Amino acid sequence: MDANRLCEMRPPPSPIVQRTLPGKHDLLGLHARKPARYPFLLESAVQGGPRARYDILFAFPGESLTLARPGSLAGGFLAGLDRIWQAERRPRDATPPLPFTGGWFLYLGYELAGEIEPTLRLPAPEDAFPVARATRIPAAILYDTERNETHLMAESGQAALLDALEADIQEGAPRASRPTTNHPLLAAPLFEERSERYLDHVQRIKDYIAAGDIFQANLSRLWQGRLLDGTRHSDIYARLRQQNPAPFAGLVRFEERSILS
Repeated sequence: MDANRLCEMRPPPSPIVQRTLPGKHDLLGLHARKPARYPFLLESAVQGGPRARYDILFAFPGESLTLARPGSLAGGFLAGLDRIWQAERRPRDATPPLPFTGGWFLYLGYELAGEIEPTLRLPAPEDAFPVARATRIPAAILYDTERNETHLMAESGQAALLDALEADIQEGAPRASRPTTNHPLLAAPLFEERSERYLDHVQRIKDYIAAGDIFQANLSRLWQGRLLDGTRHSDIYARLRQQNPAPFAGLVRFEERSILS
């Protein structure tokens, strides 16, 4: 959607209303059951310390500003995002007691660097995953690991969403719909990128650093696999969370594609 149209549609965000429930609730299960309503989950798969205190499930996504491929959005994604943000900007209050005040959930891909440094010659994306997306989020569910409390939060004017959030939590998930960690996921062994190609890239990075062209590079190694029929994104994430727990983990879903971190 065009950023100017979004500016016309949205009033400035309002203070937060909230409701607190005791204990922990299954946020991943809620995402798996209703991914369109709860598309983004940020959580700590390893607990302990202030930075791993909160899990956040973002709810009721609204309109989005999407850059489908480099150069496809008139005026650019970053300029459009700035117009949206400025239209909703309000004076900052004191530090909020909980880390949610409404606003926008952002995904910014590496290819977005081309808008900042137009001289870059970046390869075209190989799939239909968006380069960048900003999605309006008026509500969320937060779990406080330190106090063992679950907070339902929404922008004022959206207080009815608290009832919907609580109803979804109380409904619970049938066992068959919950993400699983003990069933096979792959139809065949993983294909791993050959080591020689990876080592060649390491040497190229060293050459660039020695020449002063760069000072850091993030290098990854490709693994590919074919999933069994019926395997869901949430099943893969649950397995990843179990096998490689991390203080900063997340599942971000855009229609039929996901980021698992």
